[in-house]
Amino acid sequence: MAEHTHPFDRKVEYYPLSILARHGGPSSTHNTEPAGSPKPPAYTSADIDWIPNFAKFQKRLKERSSLVCSEAAGLPKGWPSRLDSPLAWTGSDLHPGDYVFELTQANIQEINNALLYFKGLGLELDDVRRATFPLPTLAPQLSQLSSSLYHGIGFCVLRGLNPKLYSREDNVIIYLGLSSYFGEQRGRQYQDGHITEVKFDGVPDNLRRPLFTNASQPFHTDLICGVLAMHFIDTAAKGGEVLLSSSWRVYNEIVAQSRPDIINTLSKDDWVHDTFGRNPAYHKRPIMHHWRDRLVTIFSRRNLVGSEATPRSPGIPPVTEAQAEALDAVHFAAAAHAVTVRPRPGDFMFVNNFALMHSRNAWEDSEASKRYILRLWLNDPEQGWEVPPALRLGWARIFEEADEITNFWDVDPDVARGRMPRLDDGDGDGNGGSGGGGNGGGGSNGRSTSCG
Repeated sequence: MAEHTHPFDRKVEYYPLSILARHGGPSSTHNTEPAGSPKPPAYTSADIDWIPNFAKFQKRLKERSSLVCSEAAGLPKGWPSRLDSPLAWTGSDLHPGDYVFELTQANIQEINNALLYFKGLGLELDDVRRATFPLPTLAPQLSQLSSSLYHGIGFCVLRGLNPKLYSREDNVIIYLGLSSYFGEQRGRQYQDGHITEVKFDGVPDNLRRPLFTNASQPFHTDLICGVLAMHFIDTAAKGGEVLLSSSWRVYNEIVAQSRPDIINTLSKDDWVHDTFGRNPAYHKRPIMHHWRDRLVTIFSRRNLVGSEATPRSPGIPPVTEAQAEALDAVHFAAAAHAVTVRPRPGDFMFVNNFALMHSRNAWEDSEASKRYILRLWLNDPEQGWEVPPALRLGWARIFEEADEITNFWDVDPDVARGRMPRLDDGDGDGNGGSGGGGNGGGGSNGRSTSCG
């Protein structure tokens, strides 16, 4: 059986060396520093938690109010005073009919025909593409939905397929086939080339990464993709709703509250993103980017402030008071304008990860209903937004081919390492995964997991 390094093993380079060589190594834009660099003096970070604390936020706002006038920081040069776009919505204005596309029986039959067509080709999961999963009448509708990710409200839900009618492999093929109409380029989700399986037995909640618990999560984006795709094979018995919020509306809200200095803070390249012991120990980049007349927001709160299960690495530069204020301002503005989506088994959700943030409510499983989601990171080269310069090395880490990584599919929580074997892989030891030219393998988070 081939050995695979755990994706959070400290021996794993954060940036594959072949990617660094291709991009000329980390530049000042990325502000990476090797783990072996001389340790900076001891710092004290601002008092901020992974789960946002409203009382702390209000206290910090009050304490910093006098500083705001003296600092007098306005919007970054060239940034707009307001974003006018269908993307700048508030949740109270949206209804399920605005984002749920109900598959008809004719649509479902066409999907079944595409499934049979693909299986008849004798190809592997990497080869699921629009050409190998043809949907002649549904494709134009999917094209319109894909366009709405960039020119509409930024997300959609396909509903009506019953996953219990298909094998696990067939569910995955259908998911890959439908998602290819939203982006044929698939990114690696971990740098060992797979999605790690998570064994809950004997692991206390407080020692699991937040992604793999049933706790609620604060607002964040995934790192880094253009489109976040999720397929809900099953949903929890209680809770587990997905909350989506427009970064564009959050931007307008913060500016409208006469706090352009917060936008200025979010746009600076001094945000320390923890790699949790890998090399480099951290990198720096902004949270908000204004590029090609578009607002792009990319961040993981856990990588900025740590969590109970993954505390912030000691010795890295601190979270400042201004950053703590800005980070909580984003969260609470996002919460105020969020829409709550209640997934159903069989749902497919597609989200513009550059324009929307997401979170989730806590949830509980039962014997009959166990939350089980497959996740893909997608890019649509035809419609996707151009990647801002400060994100390009991180983007390459996900979407470009890396010489030292062999990707494989990781979709089944009930088999060894949770992976789907290649179709020609008789002993279960193939490496599956990567399509050439940067089309890395996607996969799942396994049962009872969600987008991170």
